[in-house]
Amino acid sequence: MSAPTTPSPRLPQMLVYAPAGRVTKDGQPYRRFRVRVKGQDIPLGPWGPDDSPEHQRATMKYRGICADLLRHGKVCSKPDVLTVGSLIDLYLNELARRDAAIDPPGRSEPNGRSILKKLRAGFAPERAADFSVPKLVHWRLALAETVDDRGVRLSRGYLNSKVIPTIVRMFRWAQDKGLIEGERWKGNPKDVVTPLAKGETSAPNLEAREMAEGIVVDQVLPHLLPYVRDVVQLIRLTGARPSEICRLTCAMIDTSRADVWVVDLKQNKNAHRGKMRVITFDASAQEILCRHRDPHRPYACIFTGGRLKEASVRAKHAGRNSTPTPAQLAAMAKATEDRLADAKPLDPSTVQDHVRLACVEHGIAPWTLYQLRHAAITEADDLVDEGVAQDVAGHSSAAMTKKYKHNQINRAVKARRAVTAAKAAAH
Repeated sequence: MSAPTTPSPRLPQMLVYAPAGRVTKDGQPYRRFRVRVKGQDIPLGPWGPDDSPEHQRATMKYRGICADLLRHGKVCSKPDVLTVGSLIDLYLNELARRDAAIDPPGRSEPNGRSILKKLRAGFAPERAADFSVPKLVHWRLALAETVDDRGVRLSRGYLNSKVIPTIVRMFRWAQDKGLIEGERWKGNPKDVVTPLAKGETSAPNLEAREMAEGIVVDQVLPHLLPYVRDVVQLIRLTGARPSEICRLTCAMIDTSRADVWVVDLKQNKNAHRGKMRVITFDASAQEILCRHRDPHRPYACIFTGGRLKEASVRAKHAGRNSTPTPAQLAAMAKATEDRLADAKPLDPSTVQDHVRLACVEHGIAPWTLYQLRHAAITEADDLVDEGVAQDVAGHSSAAMTKKYKHNQINRAVKARRAVTAAKAAAH
């Protein structure tokens, strides 16, 4: 006989206390946020409209009370204590609000969200007001040891260039909103702490970017679902980032030129730097897009998680020998409708998982979607020049394109050939 489960406590609502006839010193109606727990009124602070600092502070206190009730059945912490977990929740909500305000919807700031979620998982109970440089160093070292579900760790370069600025940016926002008191953090976030040097941490050091060999890619393609195969081929043909392909909609594609279709991504990785991101599609890429785009739904993503689920189910049913019953057909139709209703953009990590499993099952050397992108960039550098390669990659500077290993080799070979030709002409 199983033990009886303890019912979760009923969470109270955040209320607005506004006694009739009472006003503040400046003549405004007297209003305060509060919450009633077991007959006791707990004040949460002065009232304020949505997105105001007053509303955010009250919401933070309210969430802390609800967390205590769910964990302990009573209020344990002081409502005025802002924890790291509560601050991260507020900041993620702020980022989500900014993303929703963008037309078309996109990311207001690149990166950062996965870092904050890792930070919340390890340090949520700590006081946000205790944030300091030594604590920032401690958090960075702790994040360097974390491993995600796929066994991937953060690289040393990523810890130096992304983790510190993301955390500092969040605390600056909290200080601007009045959630944390103290002197505002100033200067370049990357200069707050000394970057990690080689040997200082066990975090992996990423070498120059490799590319996937064409023969290895061609061996895997027959073992992928047609839906996944088309996404892989688009990345291979265009050199676009996987997330850029997965967020495409019909409305984004300019088909006025018959030979080359163009997509101008308004929301891209370097949009905050004022940079454009243009992706072009030749005849082969256009053929793939035509198989999946729906002109009647111009603002829906072309590649979605729901359609991938539907493609997976259809592939399983195609291998069955038995004929389904009418009830099974009805259930399958309902499940198909539910899956296709999922219009969220396809997650690039899901595509990568399909590729990885196909490589493992058939004994093929594994490769990543970004290696396909690197191969397209290298091909552009081989056939044309470095400027075209930068345009294909969508890099904000030529220095980023030069980091690719094969591009460095190509430039060295071209330089040697040019010197040799110049010597021959001189003689």
